[in-house]
Amino acid sequence: MSSYEILCGDVSRLRWVGASGALNTAKDVRLVQAGHEADGTPLYVGKALHHGSQHIGKTGHHLAGVNFGYGGKEVVANDFLVLAYN
Repeated sequence: MSSYEILCGDVSRLRWVGASGALNTAKDVRLVQAGHEADGTPLYVGKALHHGSQHIGKTGHHLAGVNFGYGGKEVVANDFLVLAYN
């Protein structure tokens, strides 16, 4: 990958919201979109605790949790947090 983006802004407007399974949040929760699948489906920033540490990954309404790399494989965590803003 030869390019990337950095999330900048007012950190006081960000918060982590609990989620479980397929991403389903309250309608008033605005999620931080971090990209999209090849077909254009939005992806959001998520994190989960795994083997004693937090791991950042991708989540979306079409996924069963938050997906992240660990030990050379993609892991799916069903209980996770998703990044939202006010």
